[in-house]
Parts: sequence; C-alpha cells; structure tokens
Amino acid sequence: MSISIPDARTMRGTLHDDDVFRRAIHASSSTTDRFVVVEGPRGSGKSHALASIAAAARADGHGVVELRSSGGDPVIAASSLGQWLSLVQDVEAHRTARTVVLVDDFDALAESARSTLQTVFTGLVHETDVVCVVAVEDRRSVPGWIDLQYVPLRPLDDAAAEDLLRRDRVDLPATRIAMLLRLAEGNPFLLHAVGAAWSSAPAADRSASFPTSYPRLGPTTDAAAHALDGLSDGAREAALVLAVASVEFADDVAWDGQAAPVLDAGLRPLVVEGASGPAFRDPFVRVHLLATTPPAELRRVRSLVAASTGVPERLRVLAEASASPRHDDCLVPRLIALVDESFRLRRPDDAATALLEAARLTSSDTRRARLRARAAAIGAFTGDFGLVDAEAERAALRDERQEPALVGALEFVRALRTGDVRAGKRAVLTALERPDGDDDVLVVALFVLCWLRGDGSWWDEALAITAERDLDPVLRLVEDCLDPDRPDADRDAMYREARISAADAQPWKAVALHVAWTLLDATDPRRELVDAMLRRSGNDGLLGYFTTCREAVTAYQAGRLTTASRAFEQVRERAEQWGAGTLVALAEALQALIHSLQGESEAATEKADSATRWALQHGAPLVARAADHARSSLDVATGRFEEAYARSATRPPAVGRWLENSYGPIELLDAVESAARLRLTDHGVSLVVAAERAQGAQTTPRRSMILKAARAVLDTGADARSLFEEALATVESEVAPFEVARVRLAYGDWLRRSMHSLEARTQFRLAASTFEVLGATRWRTRAEGELRVAGGAGVPSTTAVDPSVELSEQERRVASLAAAGFTNKQIANQLYLSPRTVSGHLYRLFPKLGVTTRAGLRDALLGLGGQQ
Repeated sequence: MSISIPDARTMRGTLHDDDVFRRAIHASSSTTDRFVVVEGPRGSGKSHALASIAAAARADGHGVVELRSSGGDPVIAASSLGQWLSLVQDVEAHRTARTVVLVDDFDALAESARSTLQTVFTGLVHETDVVCVVAVEDRRSVPGWIDLQYVPLRPLDDAAAEDLLRRDRVDLPATRIAMLLRLAEGNPFLLHAVGAAWSSAPAADRSASFPTSYPRLGPTTDAAAHALDGLSDGAREAALVLAVASVEFADDVAWDGQAAPVLDAGLRPLVVEGASGPAFRDPFVRVHLLATTPPAELRRVRSLVAASTGVPERLRVLAEASASPRHDDCLVPRLIALVDESFRLRRPDDAATALLEAARLTSSDTRRARLRARAAAIGAFTGDFGLVDAEAERAALRDERQEPALVGALEFVRALRTGDVRAGKRAVLTALERPDGDDDVLVVALFVLCWLRGDGSWWDEALAITAERDLDPVLRLVEDCLDPDRPDADRDAMYREARISAADAQPWKAVALHVAWTLLDATDPRRELVDAMLRRSGNDGLLGYFTTCREAVTAYQAGRLTTASRAFEQVRERAEQWGAGTLVALAEALQALIHSLQGESEAATEKADSATRWALQHGAPLVARAADHARSSLDVATGRFEEAYARSATRPPAVGRWLENSYGPIELLDAVESAARLRLTDHGVSLVVAAERAQGAQTTPRRSMILKAARAVLDTGADARSLFEEALATVESEVAPFEVARVRLAYGDWLRRSMHSLEARTQFRLAASTFEVLGATRWRTRAEGELRVAGGAGVPSTTAVDPSVELSEQERRVASLAAAGFTNKQIANQLYLSPRTVSGHLYRLFPKLGVTTRAGLRDALLGLGGQQ
C-alpha cells in the first residue's frame, strides 16, 4: 500500500514529519509504522494535517474513513460511512483493506469510547494494511500508545507566520495582518486561505478599519459548523461577541458585569479559559462563526464590544465610524484627531484608515478629496500600493484633478515600480507650483526621485526650488546632508528640531530620513544622529524594508559580506513582493558588488547584467551605476585594468556634489588605480580633482582616506609615502576593513615599485589577511600574488607573532585596552593621551604585531607573553 503526501503540506512539526507519514502508509510499513499519533495544541493545524492526508489518499485511490469527537462520542463523517462498511466487510472476509483511518480530537472522546476504539484500531493495524492516524491535543492522554510513531505539531509563532504570508505574497496593511495573526492562531491553512481572500478584496475593503465580512472556507470549515449546531440564540450571541473581541480588539477588552458574554453549558465545550479570558478551542470554529454572520450583525456586535471597558479610544472611534451611515460630520473631527495619535503610536495604517473613514463621512467634496489623498500618501510610504492605485483610479473615474498629496504618492510608487524618474520629476514640480500644494509629501517624493537619479544637478535644482518654502525640519535635514559647509551652530539647532518633528513618525518623514542616511558616509558623525531618529520611526511595511536595506549596507561597509549578502537577498525578495522593480534591480546591483568582492564572478556578472538590463529599459541611473561599480571592482581585483578604465572613462562625471549612492567612495580608488596602471595619469587626476571639489570644505574620515590614497596612487610629485600613511591613520581598520585593506594593497604596490620590497611585503600581508577574514577571495588572491612578486613567501596566520617584537610600556597598555574593546576615545581618557596619539599607536602596532583588527590584538599579546 502506498500513498503520496504533498511536499507543500501546510503543517509545521519536526524535521522528519513527512518521513513518518510516508513510512506509515508505504506497502512495506511495519505494524508500528502504520499507527501514527499527531500531537499539537489548539491552532497547531492538526485538522488541516488530517485533511491533507485524506486528500492525498483519495487522489491515489485509497479509501478514507474520517472520525471526530462530538460531545465525547465518535462520529463518522457522512462521506466515510460507505468506506467504513466496506472496511468491516473486508476484515470479515479476511481481505486486505486499502484504507486510511483518521480520527480528529481523539483525546476529546469519552473514556469508554477511547478504550473501545483503541482496541478496534489496534486490531485493524495488526491484522490488515489499514493505516490509522489519530490527532490529540496532549499525547499523554492516550495511555498505552507511548511507543508509537508520532508527529508533534506546533502553531506558527508570529515571525514564522509573517514569513509564510510573505512567501504567499499576502499583501495587507499591518493592522489587518495583526488581525489575521489573531484569527489564525498560528494555523498555516487559515493564514493562507483567509490572507489570500482578504488580499484579493478591493483596496477599500483591505484598508477598512474592520473587515466587512470574513471568507467562507468551504469543506474545510464544514466540520466546525457541527460544533455550533444546537447552540441557543444566547449562546451563539455570546460566541460571536467572543469571536469579534478576540480577533478585532485583541487584549484591549475588559468586560464589565453587564457586557461580559455568558458562557452557558452549550458553549463551554467550545471555549477554554486563557490568561486574558475565555478563548475558542478551535480557530476553525471561530472562523466559521464569523464567516456565517451577516455584515450588519457584525457591525452591531462590533459596536457592542467597542463600548466595553478598556477598549482604546482609537478602536472605539473606528468601530463607531464603521457602523455609521454616510455624511456623519460629527465623527469627522474625532477621526482626524485619531490620525496624529496613530502616528505617535507607530500605527500608520490606523491613520490611513481614520482618514478614509473621515472622507467617507464628511459632506464636503473638497475635504473628502484631500483626506483620501492624504490616506493614499500614507499608503505609498508604508507599502500599501494598492490603496494608491485605488485612489488614483477613483480620481480618474470622477475626472477629478489629482490632489498634490496624491501626486506625490503616485510618483513615489511609480518611481519604485518603473524607475521613471523623469516623468515623476515633471509631475512633482508641476504640483509644487500649485498654491494648495502639500509640500512635505511632494518634496519627499522629489528627494526620492533625485536619489534614484544619482545626479548632483538634480539635487541642486531641487534645493533651489525648496529653499524658499516652509518645510518640515526633517526635510531640511536632508538638505543638510547635501551641504557639508553649514555652520555647526545652525546644524545643532536643525537636528534638535528634526528630532522633535520625527517623533510623530509620519511615514514620509521616515523615508526622507532613509534618503538622508544613504547620502552620508559611514564615518560621517551625522549618520549616527539620523540613525537614532530612524530607530524611532517604526518598521511596518515599506519602512521595515528600508530598515533591512540599512542593515545590509551597514554590514557591507563593515566588511561582513556574508551577512550583507543574506540581508540583500531579503531586501530583493521583499521588493519583489511589492512589485517594486527599481528596488529589486538596486538590490541585485548591490548583491553583484558583494559577489564580486567574494570572487564569485558568475554570480556577480549575472546580477549586474540583470540590474543593468532593467536600468536601460526603465531608467533610475543609480541602479546602472551600482551594477557598473560591481563589474569594475571585479575587473580591478583580477587585474583587468583596461576594462575597468573603459567603464570609468565612459561614466558621466559627478556634477556639483559628492553622492554616496549607498556603497561609499571606494569606486574612486578603483577608477584612479586603473588609470595609473595604464599610465593615463591625466584621467586619474581629473577624477581626484572633481572629487575634491565635490566634497566641499568639510569631509569625512573615510572620504579623506580614499582621496589621499588616490592622490598617492597617481604619485604626481606629492609625497606619496606620506599620503599613504596619512590615509591609513585616518580610519581604523574595523570601521572600514575592506577600504583600509585596499589602501594597504595600493600602498604595497607603490612601495614595491619604489624598490622598498621589505615594507611592501608587510602591507601586502596585512591586506591579504584582511581580505581572507572578509571572504574577499579575488582581492586576497591578488594581494598574495603581489606579495610573491615582492619576494614574500606567503601570508602568515593573523595570530602568528614574531617573538622578537618588543613593545614599549605605553604601546602595551594601548594594545591591551584596545584588545579589551575600548574605543580610541576611552583609551585616551584612561591613559591621559589624545585620541590622535592613540590612533597613531594602533596604526604602528597592527603591522608590528601582524594583525589587522583589534580582535587579533589579544592573541598577539598572549603570544608575546603580555598581560591583559
């Protein structure tokens, strides 16, 4: 007897669940194998696991007998009665029965029924080929079956459930996702089925404060209907109140004496007392109850629950609004007040819902259009693109002029989907000319378009347009990230005002802060201030996507390439979920860069080509430039300087200002080194001069390091050695390990060509060691090759220390404190030195001890017999 079990069975258990089932129903299975106990608490998906097995068995032509518990009695499903009679006849005739017997809630049967069925099933399994699968809540409630095969099922936790919804492409606002998680209680089938039904509903229904209706799930919940049969009207009312409260109001309900639902004898078998009050034993019963309740009855019960003690004002107002007829102007001010509160509570979806309800209830057409446009703006910047599409379609059908906020939302979404930044810029600039323009939303959209363009001239034009406008301090902060010459006093005041403004967590401000973050170098002190504001902005929807982007970029810039690669894959998958083609292509371009550093040529080329194709078809030059940088990095690492130079020479020069474009200034060093290797010094000098002009009066340590190294690589009369050493003293290795190793590699090359082979070997060894730690395979190979050319014998272990090395007492103390995790500033305070002196000590200590990071200092000191 054999039967196939679908690989995609939506259940969660041990690693070998499928193996247990396949072994049980295979023709060669043993008696023990053919008896399986499925164990799991309420909401674990036991019923769905049995349904999956039943469907697979029937598809393969096997008979299925399904039993369940009803009031302690075993009940055979109507569709199983004929198969059960056939099974009995086969046993009496001593024939082989091709049957699978499934029992749901076996532990809920009366003791006498359990004992009798246990004897019957044991006999069937021993005497025939019958496979028996019983589902229990607690395996210990089945005495005598301890040694049988069993499958433990558990409800999905919220993180796993949300991951399942992402894989299923369930696109819902965060508020509705939270409601879905409570409804399903970790059951994968309910998550998938209800999530899909709600996702396919019109945008107005998806964005409503409460569901208009719940989906009927057909045969899957038919069994649950039997549990509700025979309930009195009062018991059914109490059950519906419990269902609405537990799903739509979570733990916010505190029942008072009169409003508390009365659990009569008929209802008690369906509920269990939990930490926060009574709850349904089976989420399928609750889903069936909600799905069979008419919308008007749902609204009535919702209003009843909302009037209970403990329900927050925001939920009470939304419940009143959902039950209110159109043109109820009395509720509109309360709903608008709810918008600001929702932002402060990091609930942007509630804010959008409140605006939509206010728009539905207001009697003013003008006010309605503005409220709906503002809701669309929230949807755009939190990732509810369906809401934006619905509002744009509504305006088009009514032949209405689009409100400025709607224009900003549409062009933001269009840019993320199609990369059409030129058309978006024209539309936004036109909307900004209107006297009733919603400047903040429009300006953020304009900033995003400029960021995707990656062109300094676009930024100059945008700043000229916004200069005379009364903008939010957060948007002025973005301008500051493009203006390094602002006085410190003005900057301090601006950041104080921006922190206050960002506290309301309006989503377009969070997106503006993300743009500001990407414009700042990793060693710019302003980035930490922006990062602190972003941590308070929330992580729902698109904002969570941008958080993952920043984590990926930070990991890349810190040299954690494997971590960055995983994070960028998550970024790409989430961008695909939204249909945001621009973000997908940008993620692929940055993945290509990491693959190129890791020496994975084919993967780097594939990702870069994909991103470039998209950029050529749709626009967003930032994507093309990032992909081009990935190819150049791979070319320089492998010594293909002609190809790298060709890309550098054909790339449009930066105009007006230095733009980080998310991955940093290292591409300048790649381009300059390629020009120097080909003796095209004039091109390299022009690149450095343009970069120095673009950085302004103030610079960051990382940019300064790269600029000095680039000047030194060209060796055009300046003191190259001094420039290289100044560059290496500018940034600590653990802050920018890859860039520091790149500078060391360039320094070693200059030393070797200048006939300083011994010093060159030190730099090559340190560079190769760092590349090895980072997993930058191609660069390590190149550094090791340069080392051999310089007469080196190989790269020593990072913990191998020459025993003849001597350290002064101060050097030893600095090294010990650095190895213990102290920062340069902390070491300076403790030893009464300046941070610059500490940095100089460490700069000399690293090559002396043969290490590349502070983490290696501990082993190096132990190797010297030093005391920590």
